[in-house]
Amino acid sequence: MSARQSLALNSRQGINALCVGVCLLLSVAAYWGGLRPMIQERREQQAQQQQLREQHQQLQERSRQLQQLRQQLALTEQAVASEPLRLEPLTALNQRVAQITGLAGRCGLEVDQIRPGPSVAGVHYYTVPIHIEGRGEFHAGVDFLHRLHESLPDVAVPVLSLQGRGAGGSPAFRFELTWYAAPPAPAG
Repeated sequence: MSARQSLALNSRQGINALCVGVCLLLSVAAYWGGLRPMIQERREQQAQQQQLREQHQQLQERSRQLQQLRQQLALTEQAVASEPLRLEPLTALNQRVAQITGLAGRCGLEVDQIRPGPSVAGVHYYTVPIHIEGRGEFHAGVDFLHRLHESLPDVAVPVLSLQGRGAGGSPAFRFELTWYAAPPAPAG
């Protein structure tokens, strides 16, 4: 190979290397200048679409929960509307005590003491503790509790105690009742 051919070959190789370098440089510039931002934007779009799908699923779940709560509210409102229980005002305390005492007597219980406590204001009602003690048979106490629940549904029995026969021969009982009363009517 002559010097001239060698120079021409080196010159072509140099041109080829320069072309390859320019191509690589243009490829890197195209990647960083155009393709890379497009890839990054596509990834961000996919992430946003995934987030949107998740939020849509959460919205559907919350909508389903809201529908269930609305149904429960409607059922509760129907139950409240159909419930015949109407709370009496605090001014009816003496009548309530008389009703409880009369019911205990009709059931065969001897009331030794009945004592209402101070009323406690709640958001929608007042509670009045009523302490009742006396003597009577077990079945009379059970009958009293059953009839109390049926005839005075606004009275709860959070505490009850039945004891064996004492010195008087009859078993003793103690009930802690809670009467739910309507709040006073607003002055007007």
